[in-house]
Amino acid sequence: MLNIDFKLLFDTDSFVETLAYISGDGSQSDAINGCFTGYGTIANRLVFTAVDSGEKHTVVHGTNFVKKVVRTIEAASVHRAPFILCLLGSYFDVSAGASSLAAYSELIASVKRASGVIPLIFVSGGECYGIDSVLASMFDFAFLCGNDSTIAAASDTAVNISSGRFENSNMLKFDASHTASCSAAVSGSYIDPDELKNALSDLFEYLPDSAFSGTPSLRTTDQSDRFDDHDRDIDTSLKGRDLLRSICDNNTFYEISGDFCPGTITCFGRVYGITAGFICFDSGTTEGLIDIRSLEKMIRFLKFCVSFGIPVVKLIDFTG
Repeated sequence: MLNIDFKLLFDTDSFVETLAYISGDGSQSDAINGCFTGYGTIANRLVFTAVDSGEKHTVVHGTNFVKKVVRTIEAASVHRAPFILCLLGSYFDVSAGASSLAAYSELIASVKRASGVIPLIFVSGGECYGIDSVLASMFDFAFLCGNDSTIAAASDTAVNISSGRFENSNMLKFDASHTASCSAAVSGSYIDPDELKNALSDLFEYLPDSAFSGTPSLRTTDQSDRFDDHDRDIDTSLKGRDLLRSICDNNTFYEISGDFCPGTITCFGRVYGITAGFICFDSGTTEGLIDIRSLEKMIRFLKFCVSFGIPVVKLIDFTG
């Protein structure tokens, strides 16, 4: 479990807590406050968030937890702003009964309603298993933060039990790099909160506020030099990421799911200040081959770009 002061991911003094009067998990009289919600700015962009307070204890997702998350997603949708859900080591307790199951179904329905309307970002700072991993896969982007963060269908202990093996659970401990390389749903993996903060700030430079915002562009009123380099020379012999750098403004782009099928590249970049999605291939890695996993990665990226009106450029830089 990673100790993240999530407020530090926001711009200085910009975070405002909401729904502070709703506490506990809704099922136990002595339950602790398992979730805080609020809004602030990241890279000067309005962002809503819900975070479990798992840095000192394991949080059970009860009805109040879900109520706060759902209301915050709804607020983000109304204000047409991105939403971040961060789980640091909490879990959903099926034994809490039908009320918790019903509440969690509403959470999934809330995420589905917001999908394609506002950008949805999931952050795992601990062990994210079972129904929470399903929830993570519904988000547009999912990030791992910390060496032990996971997004997996089953825990290592469950794998041991189901396979009849009862070794120390650490024998099968998942790590962030392994998880990120095995799922198209994982957008990136970072060691510490500082790396995560930089990644989120960079991502928000490319994301639209909502599906109603239009194609995002560089946030500046000075457009005088936008087309100054319209005669820029592009070396067509370049491949993969080198080709992308030659095309994108300032020779920079933001790659999505770089650890998963690295031979297939999905990323955001700007051309003359306008954000675009790029799909290209590192033929030195793929040898001109595209498999099912690569297609999953491309489809997931394309769905987001289509939903938010982001133009997509596909670079065919190999013949196989």
